Amino acid sequence: APAAPAALLTQAAWCVLPSRILLVLTSQKGVQMYEADGSIMVYWHALDVPESSPGQAVFARGIAATGQHFVCVGTSLGSVLVFDIPSKGTNVTLSEVLEQHHAAITDIASELCEQPEGSIDLVTADDSGVLCAWRSGEEFQLVSKIPSSDCCRGARTPLWRSGG
Repeated sequence: APAAPAALLTQAAWCVLPSRILLVLTSQKGVQMYEADGSIMVYWHALDVPESSPGQAVFARGIAATGQHFVCVGTSLGSVLVFDIPSKGTNVTLSEVLEQHHAAITDIASELCEQPEGSIDLVTADDSGVLCAWRSGEEFQLVSKIPSSDCCRGARTPLWRSGG
């Protein structure tokens, strides 16, 4: 029998949390998390392929550590998976799925330094240009959602023409 095709890696990132560093890989198959030295796979999360759209490409993309113990990963379906990371061991759990995007996640950015309580510390972006700003915690809270028309309105003017 022919070997199954290898999963195409879409991204790799070091996720530095206060108590742990993980190497996180995303692919067409799912999310893999390894110890910092790559020696042990700590967690594997397979992506669900929706039956309603069998021809749609499914992949994970966008990786960021946030808060004291969370790693967030985006999907091609617009979901952001929030994983709760223990300070050691393999008891990683999918604690929440953020469902504000309707297009594939393109990137996730976070702020890990000390923030005043209630500060925005995570931003997610999708293929349609929508940005969502989040406050991480035991339950993530959507603080604002910026439609693509609002965030990119001035992007058509080159900086050298706008005097900036």
